[in-house]
Amino acid sequence: MDDIQKIPSGKGGICLMYNDFKFNLHNTNNEGLSFYRCAEHKKQKCPARIKMNSSNDLAILIKDHNHDATLNVDVSC
Repeated sequence: MDDIQKIPSGKGGICLMYNDFKFNLHNTNNEGLSFYRCAEHKKQKCPARIKMNSSNDLAILIKDHNHDATLNVDVSC
């Protein structure tokens, strides 16, 4: 994947920015995989997800967005 930026959230968590889209941490499983979903998941019912391994060096975009990146211009979490 291209550059993924990690942004600290106001609640002590981490958000990701990828290709001008913001992703929020949704779940981490027992194997250390972290699942992030698009910040527009609720508003736009966006199906886009990122799966990242425990060492944070491999990320996979699971589904594409159903909206433009302009909705996520705000980089704060």
